[in-house]
Amino acid sequence: MKHISQLTNIACLDVAREEKTESTMLDPMCAYLVDLVFIKFALLCREYDALYADKRRENAEKLQWTLAFAKQNLKTKPQIQYALDRIDAHKWGKPPQLGQFLEWCKPSPQDLGFPSLEESYLASITMNRQFSEYRHKDDRVDTVIRHAIYQIGSSNYREMTAENSRKIFKIYYEIALQQFIAGDLQPIPKALTTQPESHPEDKQRTDAARLKAIDTMRKMGINFKTFDNVY
Repeated sequence: MKHISQLTNIACLDVAREEKTESTMLDPMCAYLVDLVFIKFALLCREYDALYADKRRENAEKLQWTLAFAKQNLKTKPQIQYALDRIDAHKWGKPPQLGQFLEWCKPSPQDLGFPSLEESYLASITMNRQFSEYRHKDDRVDTVIRHAIYQIGSSNYREMTAENSRKIFKIYYEIALQQFIAGDLQPIPKALTTQPESHPEDKQRTDAARLKAIDTMRKMGINFKTFDNVY
């Protein structure tokens, strides 16, 4: 039977092998971003040196952060810039935990100085009117709103009911905003139908046109059966 110390050593070797295997598969951009974060921790958090005096612990911690960044698809500096800025206001000696930092990477529009969703929606309606020359005073906001409108389709967007346009805009605006934060505006997959909804008045106009056509045809001596519940 092996002594407990031998078992511990074997276990440590297994963990080291697993970490080494994982480290060979790390995304280099994620690893680069984690290094930036930890450099800032070292500069601003007083207890950093004591916490990571053991370099193996520091490397293990960086490994976990890098894997988490890859899982969250955090691969560009703009994606973590707001979180990096939050470190400046961090008032504790110890660096923030991984979970806290990841939450900071998901700022609300208001955190970034963007208007509320409702304000952005109303601006989009004004912006998308035919022959409108309206531009939002914040170029960032203007860019994101216009990208959302373009991806929805400006003509379809104008023809939607208020309820559907608000629903569609929320989806496309939030995606456009996240793309803008990442520094890469891309085509947005169609999340919901962007075809204009039929309006009750459309059916009324159609039914009236049918009745008029039927009446005209009857006057011409053309008779046929119809269903009362339809016409």
